[in-house]
Amino acid sequence: NGPSYVVALDTANGEVRWKSPRESSLSFGTPAVMKIDGRRQLVVAGGNLMAAYDPTDGNELWVMRIPTAEIVPSVVVSGNMLYVGGYWMGDKLVAYQTGSCQPAASTRWETHKQVLGYATPVATEKHVYVVSNQGIASCLNACSGKTEWRKRLNGNFTASPVLADDHVYFLSREGVTTVVDDSPKCNIVAKNEIDETCFASPAISNGRILLRSTSHVWCIGE
Repeated sequence: NGPSYVVALDTANGEVRWKSPRESSLSFGTPAVMKIDGRRQLVVAGGNLMAAYDPTDGNELWVMRIPTAEIVPSVVVSGNMLYVGGYWMGDKLVAYQTGSCQPAASTRWETHKQVLGYATPVATEKHVYVVSNQGIASCLNACSGKTEWRKRLNGNFTASPVLADDHVYFLSREGVTTVVDDSPKCNIVAKNEIDETCFASPAISNGRILLRSTSHVWCIGE
């Protein structure tokens, strides 16, 4: 598989600004930038490690062991919380708290059931929404990890849920979008179908929803 590293590229010309080696292992999640104790940090999870780097020069700021060797979902940042999980963690989700001048993140809670798959969670100040590959959607309390609701949605899922205007959008591989309220109660407000296979996550911009199926790009809006 070759060496593993984190690299920063110049957006103007694509040149390498810095490159930092890390333990080699397969992982697929995207790094996340967050502010910890007033300092911007680039957080990367995978290869049994979660580490933070200075985005300006790539210096490693802290590193900690995590219970997985391979992560598919990306790290999710919400306030001072980090949410990490993946296939090799038994599809569980772990919440880490940052800040208060501690050298690394500390575990706040973790789920004891399978809640994740390939899809990256989406988080608000109060809730974390996840969906498994088999279509089990869950709303977790962001402070405690308690399951507020759990609902089987039709179909299979690889696309990540997205949040807009106090609604969460779950797009199945079969092309059905289930829309629920951002709420501790499961209230399905709409189901929309395009009847095409979808693997990619929806994107939302200027009041419109962009979907990419295996054969078309869709733009849905008023």
